[in-house]
Amino acid sequence: MTLNGYLKNLWIKSTEYEPPFPYADQMPLRDFAKKMKMDLNIAKQELKNKGIIVEKDTETLREIARRNNKSLMQIYALIKKNEPKE
Repeated sequence: MTLNGYLKNLWIKSTEYEPPFPYADQMPLRDFAKKMKMDLNIAKQELKNKGIIVEKDTETLREIARRNNKSLMQIYALIKKNEPKE
């Protein structure tokens, strides 16, 4: 499996939680929330409520997932519900 395939598999376990845009895992949480029109503080609180440690807003989703022994999809699934409805 290629590195790209491996990284994609870290995200995609369900089509509902596919990466919202290319390289989302490399984006700091602060910027990710802004791009997805999420309230950063609510997203951070949701992660905290689920026992996910976020040390600073500039950490990437990949760094947060790695430190907390979670997949990228698991991190995204926790904050996805904070996206505004279209």
